[in-house]
Amino acid sequence: MDPSAADPVQLSQVIAHATAPSFLLGAVSGFVAVLMGRMNGIIDRIRNLNAIADDDAARAPLKLDLPRLKARAKLVNMAIFLASPAGDYITGATMVVDGGEWLKKGME
Repeated sequence: MDPSAADPVQLSQVIAHATAPSFLLGAVSGFVAVLMGRMNGIIDRIRNLNAIADDDAARAPLKLDLPRLKARAKLVNMAIFLASPAGDYITGATMVVDGGEWLKKGME
């Protein structure tokens, strides 16, 4: 076998190593774009629900959805943080995203 000849396996590995960072960057940026779109939708819905007057009996039950939306916003914020450069050095960590509820439970 001629050592100067390119082996197809080696060639595929070189191509994979060369294109992997750009593929990963494209995948992460697509993921962050989806998360940001969802976050904007959650924020818009929370604003609309907060605009409902408390004395509006017909639409007041819609405000019951606020705690669920706020919890979803917290989770999306954490996912955006972990996908951003700020979360680059966080590995193998358990993130508690509950708005500090575990602190209140510990003090009771």
